[in-house]
Amino acid sequence: MRSAEEIIAGLLSSEAPEDPVGMALCLLTIDVQRVSGDAVDERILRHLLPRYLGSDVDDVVFRGGLAWAARPVLGTEGSLLRQTTRPDGAQVWEAHPAAIAADARTGRPVQEAVVQLLVDQLTALRLAVESDDPRLAAEAAVRLGDLLGKLGDQADARWAYERAVDSGHEEHAPMAAYLLGLHLEIEGDHAGAYRAYRVAALAPATPFGPQAAMNLGNLAFRNGERRLAEEGWRLAAESDHPEHAPAGAFNLGGLLQEAGDLDGARRAYEQAAASGRELSSSRAAFKLGCLLERLGDEEGAMAAFQQARSWPESEVFRAACYKLGILRWKRDEKKAAQSLFEDAVRAGDDSVIAPAEVAMGRLLLASGRHDAAADAFVRAIDATPRDDDDLLRDVTPRLAMLLQAHREQYPRILHDASERAAAYATIGLAYTLELHEDVEAAKQACELAVASGRNQPARNAAHVLGRLLRVYEDIPNAKAAMARLRAPDGDQEEPWESD
Repeated sequence: MRSAEEIIAGLLSSEAPEDPVGMALCLLTIDVQRVSGDAVDERILRHLLPRYLGSDVDDVVFRGGLAWAARPVLGTEGSLLRQTTRPDGAQVWEAHPAAIAADARTGRPVQEAVVQLLVDQLTALRLAVESDDPRLAAEAAVRLGDLLGKLGDQADARWAYERAVDSGHEEHAPMAAYLLGLHLEIEGDHAGAYRAYRVAALAPATPFGPQAAMNLGNLAFRNGERRLAEEGWRLAAESDHPEHAPAGAFNLGGLLQEAGDLDGARRAYEQAAASGRELSSSRAAFKLGCLLERLGDEEGAMAAFQQARSWPESEVFRAACYKLGILRWKRDEKKAAQSLFEDAVRAGDDSVIAPAEVAMGRLLLASGRHDAAADAFVRAIDATPRDDDDLLRDVTPRLAMLLQAHREQYPRILHDASERAAAYATIGLAYTLELHEDVEAAKQACELAVASGRNQPARNAAHVLGRLLRVYEDIPNAKAAMARLRAPDGDQEEPWESD
């Protein structure tokens, strides 16, 4: 099946296009983008189309051509043209990247009309910048900076943006400052970008103020400038922007918490959590819950974790279930805690599954459900990364002590669990029995694993059995047991050793 790019290339090479007007509009848009890198205002398309078609068309035909060029190509997601919005709010058209690339490969020259149009635009904008009309001059400077930047004239683009910023115009100066900040950040002038973003951020009522504040905070934070980062994110948080205000508050909360200002962090997280923006507010609610738990406010923490788990799609859903489950368990709400742990496990986050399974195993064990507890510990071992020694050292002794107290569970685990979990169960049980001076029972557990025929449990059991026999001076049988280790089969995990 051909890709969208191949299909688009085929359309462009067709000598008899399905819609000549739509194809002409596509080639016109490609020419403007190849020369300027800019999307095309609809008025320019309307003005230049006759030069590509050889004749003028009425508005109905023009609209029909645009609709043809904008339709999905043969059921794919790609289209020859798509409508988008410029920073100044103007509706413009741009060509599919595959269409531009395919057209460039044909060697078709750009029509002179497009080049002349850009020359005329630059001339008109340069004249407008010198206008006595403050609004016209500021707007022209912004547009000139944008066009020059796309044409690769970075020095003059900076000059144009700075001209607009210096105008002090209430609408266009903040816009120019924001665009200048973007320009300088890309150019690597971060000090200049800070200044430009700050000018825009201090005009929060404009469309670009909150975004500039976020950019200031983000850039400063990446550069280790914590004071500037706090200023930027605080300005964003204090705006009324529906997206940037909660994002700024969330970032500000993390910065303040890191600096030890826990009250400030709490207020910032509360603002972000109250935004109601679903996934982002759930992240803030989770951070708030962790902070409140640290401060000893369990009621507040539980409410925050409950809010964080209100959106199952959120990245913090599993962790919120786990944290809330722990708090419910502390209140002896065992049924609610178990349900929360199960939610955390079902969500499938590797970083949470193992701790949740451990917690659920402990809960089930306290409830007298030994078989279910053992199964939970087994699942925890399976979910634990091989390099997470701390978690393995937590869950393995728990499973071992359960098996010591309820020895009837051990054959079932040895037979039914994964080889990895069965191996940990065996060596954990053997060490636990040895610590309780029941060496014979430890030997029997190892012998049962060796006889099971399962590779990893048998090899690890042979390792432990050989050590037990050697330590307790049964040298001939120790040698026999250790011989089991001489023919490794496959990639073996190192056996867990007790401290």
